[in-house]
Amino acid sequence: MLITNTPPPLQPDHLTLTVSAAPRVGEYGIVSFNRDIATMLARALRQPTPAVLFRYNRDRPGTPQVSHGEMTIARHQVTVVVIHPQTIHDDIAYALLIDGHPVNFEATHHYRPDVALATAAWIALMDRRADIG
Repeated sequence: MLITNTPPPLQPDHLTLTVSAAPRVGEYGIVSFNRDIATMLARALRQPTPAVLFRYNRDRPGTPQVSHGEMTIARHQVTVVVIHPQTIHDDIAYALLIDGHPVNFEATHHYRPDVALATAAWIALMDRRADIG
């Protein structure tokens, strides 16, 4: 699992979807990935599961294949960025932003990426625990 603190931005004409609370037949895995992170984070913080917006760049040559899962929980904006590889030989890279600021965390090979990202977000938000009600 690769981590970056400087993810490429979304293009101005990116697409946006609202992630449903329940899985839907035929939805992309990245959509359920973001739903799962929101659910794990909400349980850890004992908060209601937040609504998730999924934003992604249009598929065109020369445009980085980047997606953002965005949620507001405990009055903080959490963004999970996934940078999809250009080839099947490259690794997927991830970034985690809280209130627009990158969160430094170490990737662990024994956790699934969604669990690692939810855990890192939980720790970062607990560091701000005075704000969590």
